[in-house]
Amino acid sequence: MTSSSTISGSYKELRDHDLRKNTALKQALISDVESLSQKDSIKELEHGVKEYQEKWHQVGPVVKEEWEALRDRFSTATRVIYDKIHEHYKARRSEHETNLQAKQALLEKVTTLTGEMVAKNAKEWKVLTDQVLEIQNAWKAIGFATKKDNERIWKEFRNACNVFFDAKKAHFDTLRDQYKEVRDRKQALLDEAIKLKDSTEWRNTADRLKRLQQQWKEAGSAGPRDENKLWNRFREACDAFFLARKTTFEKQDAEQDENAKLKEAMIVEIEGMQLSGNRTNDIEALKAFSLRWMNSGRVSPRLYDGFSARYHAALDKQYGQLKMEGDERRRMQFKDRVDDLKSAPDGKERIEKESRFVKRKMEEIETEKRNMERNLGMFNFKSKSGEAMKIEFEKKIEKLEKDMDRLKVQHQELLKELR
Repeated sequence: MTSSSTISGSYKELRDHDLRKNTALKQALISDVESLSQKDSIKELEHGVKEYQEKWHQVGPVVKEEWEALRDRFSTATRVIYDKIHEHYKARRSEHETNLQAKQALLEKVTTLTGEMVAKNAKEWKVLTDQVLEIQNAWKAIGFATKKDNERIWKEFRNACNVFFDAKKAHFDTLRDQYKEVRDRKQALLDEAIKLKDSTEWRNTADRLKRLQQQWKEAGSAGPRDENKLWNRFREACDAFFLARKTTFEKQDAEQDENAKLKEAMIVEIEGMQLSGNRTNDIEALKAFSLRWMNSGRVSPRLYDGFSARYHAALDKQYGQLKMEGDERRRMQFKDRVDDLKSAPDGKERIEKESRFVKRKMEEIETEKRNMERNLGMFNFKSKSGEAMKIEFEKKIEKLEKDMDRLKVQHQELLKELR
């Protein structure tokens, strides 16, 4: 049986062995750190010292008598590295500050030169350009400025140089060809006028050509060599369009005058019509007026509304004498209205407007029908008066459904006319 003194002795030997081993490991780390301090690469120093510090803390206890000496040696070795790193960045900051001051001085030179430039000829511009290029070369030879200022100072310097070179370019562009910009602009106006001269979209094209003429006046002169040549071609294109428009409108006015006479005569004819008493024949005769009205052509927009009102009033009076059923009369009125809208100068726009109106009426009826159906479900109709109210509600809903069916047909007819 092993005695307690024997076990205690064995444990002490193992512990002493570990302490000596750890002491040797930390001595080796100190040597590595001291060797690392001889390196010149700051990145290598930064990475290495952190790595060795982590390893140092991972090594366990050392021989007590040697701990303080090891600790001080390791601390001194790492401090040497951190001092070296600190000095490096301190030197860089100082260098960056110096570079910033140098760049600021070059920026001020360019700014002053640009602000005072009064060059009037190529020789003077060359002298100024040589000075700016010399400043730019000096800038390239300077290293980075401080991190927070480097981008800012570069943008300011670049902008200052751009001001100079933009001014120089503008000057020489003007000297080389002072009329080129105007000539190109007027050539573009001429090209557009030529494209428009055969257009038959009279209103839009006339407005566009008038804007082109105003732009032509505002563009300035294209120079003695090109101005008259461009102007003669531009005026020729404009004149061709406006002459064609004038001829067309004169012909259109003559046609509309004739159409107005036809419509006037037709209204008088309807107003003076005597019904035969044969209901079928009379309806067919009135329907024939609708076709004749639509085929009688368009009149001036200023006359259209007056003719339309008189035409519908005359027809309504005749239809009223026939005592037609409501649905049949509404169908006839709607057909007459569509035919009348089609014959208007802006027929498509009027039909589109009518289609939107019918659509809104459908939406209003749908909303009213939903409200009545909701109300119908909310009330108690068990009493005698309640039953009468229920019947009244149902009749109104039925009428709304018939109105909706009629408007759906009308809306489809209007959409068909727009296709």
